[in-house]
Amino acid sequence: MKKLLITLTTLSLISIGAYGQASNVTWGSAAAPGGAYWFGQDSSGLTSLNLGYFSDDTFNSVATLTHNGVSPEGFIFGTSALSGIDYIGQTAWIELDSTIGSYATFEDWGTFTGASAPTPPTSLDISVGVAATDANAISGWTLINAIVSVPGGFQDTGVNISVVPEPSTYALLAGFAAFIFVAIRRRNS
Repeated sequence: MKKLLITLTTLSLISIGAYGQASNVTWGSAAAPGGAYWFGQDSSGLTSLNLGYFSDDTFNSVATLTHNGVSPEGFIFGTSALSGIDYIGQTAWIELDSTIGSYATFEDWGTFTGASAPTPPTSLDISVGVAATDANAISGWTLINAIVSVPGGFQDTGVNISVVPEPSTYALLAGFAAFIFVAIRRRNS
């Protein structure tokens, strides 16, 4: 009985420690050299981004940043204090557009970490800077319904990260163009 109580107490303390994990995350991209410009589907600058991770093909948002109104739209940067982290080890992703399902991650960002009290929260840097914009580092991006192009970003020292429509959108546009072409030909005959 004593062993059972010790085991249960240990497991409960481990689960409490894991639930209480905290981290401070710096993420997005500032209007500074090496900074990325986040484009929306309509080619305008995005005004918000979501930070999160994937679990069973579902994106789980853990923080949101909105445009500060000072820098040009498309440059979104800030720090989020995360607590109660139970997704340690999950790869960090930035969601550009939830309606299309547009996401980006970079190989240097790594995974979420955390620390239990009384240890200070861990610090994560999930931002786009010089390391992520080197022409040789373009291959470091993993994208879903998005593209990265250089030169771009702040004064062409960074990258542009743009939302692209799903292939079905292009198919719809091609079908509409074909319909218009046939209608015009029939009208002229």
